[in-house]
Amino acid sequence: MKKLLYIFLLFGTVSFNSCSEWLDENPETSYDIDDIEGEAAIRSLLVGAYASMRGTYNLDRTIGIVGTDICRAGKVNVNTVNLDLYTLNSSLAVVEKAWINSYSAIQSCNIVINRARLDRTLDEITRNNIVAQARFMRAFSYFKMVQWFGALPLATDETAAYDQLILSAPRADVSDVYDLIISDLLYAGTEGILADKPVDAAVTRFAAKALLGKVYLTMGTSKARLGHNPALKENEVLAQYEKLPKSPNDYYRLAYNVLLEVIDKGGFKLADNYGDLFSIETSKKFTNGESLWEIPYSSQRGYGSQWSKQFGASIIGGSTYSFNAVGGIQNYQPVPSFWSYYTKGDVRRRWNLTDQKVKYVANDPQNPVSLESHNIPDETLGVALEEVYKGNISEFDINTGIGCGKYRWGTGDPETMWSQLMSFSADNCPNNVVVLRYADVLLMFVEADMLLNGAGPHDPDSQGASATALRIMNEQILYRARGCLTEKQMLERSTDTWGDRYLIGPDGEYLPVSENDRSKYLLDFNDETNPLTFGALIRERARELCFEFHRWNDLVRWGILETAYASRISSAPNGTVSVNNYLFPIPLRELQAARDNEAFYKNPGY
Repeated sequence: MKKLLYIFLLFGTVSFNSCSEWLDENPETSYDIDDIEGEAAIRSLLVGAYASMRGTYNLDRTIGIVGTDICRAGKVNVNTVNLDLYTLNSSLAVVEKAWINSYSAIQSCNIVINRARLDRTLDEITRNNIVAQARFMRAFSYFKMVQWFGALPLATDETAAYDQLILSAPRADVSDVYDLIISDLLYAGTEGILADKPVDAAVTRFAAKALLGKVYLTMGTSKARLGHNPALKENEVLAQYEKLPKSPNDYYRLAYNVLLEVIDKGGFKLADNYGDLFSIETSKKFTNGESLWEIPYSSQRGYGSQWSKQFGASIIGGSTYSFNAVGGIQNYQPVPSFWSYYTKGDVRRRWNLTDQKVKYVANDPQNPVSLESHNIPDETLGVALEEVYKGNISEFDINTGIGCGKYRWGTGDPETMWSQLMSFSADNCPNNVVVLRYADVLLMFVEADMLLNGAGPHDPDSQGASATALRIMNEQILYRARGCLTEKQMLERSTDTWGDRYLIGPDGEYLPVSENDRSKYLLDFNDETNPLTFGALIRERARELCFEFHRWNDLVRWGILETAYASRISSAPNGTVSVNNYLFPIPLRELQAARDNEAFYKNPGY
């Protein structure tokens, strides 16, 4: 742990006013761990804590991405394939790294909290602000871990070595872990401690409240799933959710109230252009009005990451993903049938998914030749998409051709950007991880509203949205999804097969949608002809938040991982999901090093 501290402190005393300055400046000074005092030194520790957040999203360290109805393993990679097929074991490196990096982040937060509280040179306002930021990040780390692993050893104090506490502590029950998470977030969300508006990467009061809303919603749905999917009770760690002190409805009400406060008082709004949220040019500015919190990266060597290049469009011609502005490694690839989750008029598909390949001559990334034609057949051909997804129609090779175009490394339209080169190394991609954004807050609020009114993920046909929830879906989420068009405006402009190019008549006028084709478009929800069911909400969260590290957690907390996973269609085989796959295995190294194997027990089924 002392060595880890030195690494964090090498960030030195840099300006706290700009995240870009944190990550782009060279260290100006460093501190010995036994000589930490004063605001500059404590803030240097805080920068280290923020830096530790990046470790959980780096290459081969992120679990809970594949193995869903929208994302799968695209390459023969031992980590991603085992995760996707649920052939997991406690020796899997990606699981071990996720555990270690998360606890490293927790320990760095504990050090900041401890040192700030002991430092008498800090005034109370500064001390509380620093402590609140660290407690938010600690809560965020524990929240991810409790969803992944269940019961956890709780570390809340600074220790000189990892094994002083983690490996000698018992796994605390799930309810105890959530108690700590809630306590940290309530403190961070107290008015007057943190800023209300984002200033670069520094967490805010409303980020804490938004995360708290997600925690409450997770607690409620995770407890409710035991009644709707009783097989989950067979796993004694998952069964611990029954011990949560409140009823699911009580947690839904808590989520509803705190999310409503973010909506009413936070001053956030949806960005006009959905695609702008994920390009390096816009995501690093924190000025789009939608981001509540992002984990920052830089193009400077050592401060970037290859995480976003794990997605990307298909490349023909060597390792050109290193240079091309849309090409990626595709360890994470969209499930082919996810294409059909989108309807015509939904501009998000053109940003999130790409079914074309970038082709180069002689493996030379300086010579882009073509953007190969769509792998999705034109609807006028009458080809069944299900057969394409299954790989039964060879001329439409969507299974290897489909990619995620959400994270972009250049400027412009996704249809022209394929020819651009990056100005930085693929190992130092500066795409921020967008952890919390306003669209998620709105969708969580709608979900809490529906759950309070009798809907539930166990019944995809169930309804219950209030008039307020319907307005949010229609006038904000769907309005932006259509490119800031109302339903009426959208229906005045019919589109092509992929739903994102308007059809123009001989005189340059838009061609309206025929009455027979209206059902193929992204229509407003209403109680009469197009009700907002919980199944529709499940799909809407997939369309809006795909590849943003939410989907696996959503399917698990709803208790529908097995059915959602089984519904995906592709030529590649699926694995078999059991109740034990709702948790990841405790890493073998941790089990072997633990002082008390009964208190530090493994998860069932591994």
